[in-house]
Amino acid sequence: MSTSAVDGPVLNLTRINREHMGEYSCVADNGVTPHKQRAFIVEVHWHTFRSFIKLPVGVGP
Repeated sequence: MSTSAVDGPVLNLTRINREHMGEYSCVADNGVTPHKQRAFIVEVHWHTFRSFIKLPVGVGP
């Protein structure tokens, strides 16, 4: 997977598979320091037809 910028509170990942499972890092950078960073785990639950996962994007308190 490649990195990209996301606008909004939800990151929708499509066309992922079991090989994409693992720990990822989300960095919030709006030009004001300090930047926020949070790690999260992606688990892929699949069916024989298709798989998808929706993750909230953002930095908590």
